[in-house]
Amino acid sequence: MHDFFQKLIILGQSLGYPGLAILMFINTALGFPPSELICVGFGALAAKHQINIYLVIIIATISNLLGTCCWYYIAKHSGKNKIDMLFRKIHRSRYNKLASLFGFGKDAIEIVYRAYKNSGKSIILFGRNIPLIRSVISIPAGVTQMPPMQFIFLSLIGIKIWVIIWCLLGYYLVCDPISIRFYSVLIGAIVIIIFISFKLSTNNKSSRSP
Repeated sequence: MHDFFQKLIILGQSLGYPGLAILMFINTALGFPPSELICVGFGALAAKHQINIYLVIIIATISNLLGTCCWYYIAKHSGKNKIDMLFRKIHRSRYNKLASLFGFGKDAIEIVYRAYKNSGKSIILFGRNIPLIRSVISIPAGVTQMPPMQFIFLSLIGIKIWVIIWCLLGYYLVCDPISIRFYSVLIGAIVIIIFISFKLSTNNKSSRSP
């Protein structure tokens, strides 16, 4: 674990702020590399006073927001039929398993459509913190023509919360490695609870629908 953590710090040192921006943009646009690892690595680097933690949070948030806006505008201008056709092609291709791993599988998009229908705006806000669907959460908002400023505002809040949590986790992992174990477990538990609550809520609302 310590060696892996050191590799994250070395990666952050070599990439700097431009690398952070590129990685966080790609994360939202393609679902990889995991934003958790990126933020933890750069947060740890900030704890060593090699970069500024506030700049890390700002750059990571803005870059992630730009990436998620790409999918929003693609969906908005393409429409549901073309988006569904794209995901059917992905599902039938040899890259299906890889796409599913990064959150772009057929199941993910179906879950997101159903969640957006049942939960509306709240899924744009809280869906950023839910594994599996966060990569495609922008698509139903674009397809249904959610007002751009509303989408950006909700996305910004959700992304900022996510980025702050993981950046501070990396930061305090260097400053206080003992207590951070407790907070790591706590954050993991919160994410799992949010995901389970979301699944139960979606299933219950779907079962009530005629």
